[in-house]
Amino acid sequence: MAEAGPSFLMTVEDVFRLNRGRLVMASGRIERGRVRRGEEVALVGSGTETTARVAGIRHGGLEVGEACAGANVGLLLPGAVPGGPERGQVLAAPGSIRAHGVFTAEIAVSAEDEGGGEVRTGDALDCHLRTGAVRGV
Repeated sequence: MAEAGPSFLMTVEDVFRLNRGRLVMASGRIERGRVRRGEEVALVGSGTETTARVAGIRHGGLEVGEACAGANVGLLLPGAVPGGPERGQVLAAPGSIRAHGVFTAEIAVSAEDEGGGEVRTGDALDCHLRTGAVRGV
């Protein structure tokens, strides 16, 4: 079988169980690359990394053979995929990306009169990254 393009990436926005759990549809917008039915994709995030073969692609209510960047699609995956998929995870070409547990970021906090609040060193903040939320300190 052919591999997914080296840059395929899609963030999972919603998950639906179909056919009594035999299939799972992970929906989202393809951010880059292309995916075809029968290709293997990696499910990355939430502490797990597994692979699954794309059983089908739904685009605009129709079954299609492939989808490219910019398309809002539902990728049909076997329901027995261990550990996922879940909202906020990423589907990508196998080996092209990996999850990170720690990162450093600079943030800009609005003033109180602009709706912001006081933030002190050590405060826990919720960081929203694409479709996932992460607790940061």
